[in-house]
Amino acid sequence: IDDFVELQQFCETLDIMFLLTIADLSSCSLIDILRLRRVKIGSTNITNHWLLQEVSTRVDSIILSTGASTFDEIESALTVIHEAGSCDVTLLHCTVNYPTDLSNLNLLSISYLKQHFPHCSIGFSDHSIGSSAAICASTLGVSCIEKHFTLSQFMSGPDHSFSINPTEFSEFKKAVDHTIISLGSISKSPSVSEKGVRK
Repeated sequence: IDDFVELQQFCETLDIMFLLTIADLSSCSLIDILRLRRVKIGSTNITNHWLLQEVSTRVDSIILSTGASTFDEIESALTVIHEAGSCDVTLLHCTVNYPTDLSNLNLLSISYLKQHFPHCSIGFSDHSIGSSAAICASTLGVSCIEKHFTLSQFMSGPDHSFSINPTEFSEFKKAVDHTIISLGSISKSPSVSEKGVRK
């Protein structure tokens, strides 16, 4: 807990939102200790209705990953969350493979989730290598992107080998930001920069 407090305080100095994944009922005490208003729940727990119910009564916002889940499981999870509390939910489209091959990403599911769960924000949990999947997800209008981050791909542990390092993360963010800027609006009319040429 002391480590979490130190991390939370450091995040505050950098104006970074501190988040935790709540993985079980005993972890719920961290919500109160750290005064968290938003938490993440991983794909593993999308059918853990006891956990969803408990967390929903303590926070304002939940980020819920949907890897390996069915439409009915997502719908049931949302029902439990909304009956237990009034918190906002962001659904993360996710493929539970580490790393995920591009052919298994099924990014059009993002549009499906947006259509069927209009009261939720839709994000993307990106376990693929590189930035192309996140760029595609940006064009589909995701509200957030989760990407595994490491100080070195050579550290021990299950995630480091496919995670991005600080230099790669900077390039990743730049690519996504450029994509979002390039999208503009859905209207078709001369842009500001075209007005002189048009005249």
